[in-house]
Amino acid sequence: MSDALGMVEVGGYSTVIKVADVMVKTANVHIEKVERARGAGQMTVFVTGDVGAVNAAVAAGESMANEVDHFVAKQVIARPAEGLTPLVERSVNVDQIAPETEPDSVAAKPASAKSATPATATSATSAATSQATSQSGAAKKPTSSSRRGPRSAGRKK
Repeated sequence: MSDALGMVEVGGYSTVIKVADVMVKTANVHIEKVERARGAGQMTVFVTGDVGAVNAAVAAGESMANEVDHFVAKQVIARPAEGLTPLVERSVNVDQIAPETEPDSVAAKPASAKSATPATATSATSAATSQATSQSGAAKKPTSSSRRGPRSAGRKK
């Protein structure tokens, strides 16, 4: 492993590609891995190189991610321990970087929920909404006569 390890975490695949591009063009660093985190679409780019180059690349990546409001975190580790090497091995398969899969919530639905007809799903949704409204104690909409207020009651048209 090189003298330093730098990581920039951002939201979104297109942002991580742009950040990685800016980091490599800014300083003499090598992209070791792009990692997809679970949930919220966050991704991390790992770069290695000299300490000064990694610092400059991480700063440039942070600046670019801040321009599009997708910056999450950054980290620079000077002289990382040898035990970190397996954690930062080079990824070669694009499917390992960002596999195209269904979100866990869609994949975890029971079979009965997936096969429901639209009418059944609509009535179930309506029943759940009305039950939630009755449990929350939400006030009913005021009628048109109660919206007029005290002044409009005595006015002549």
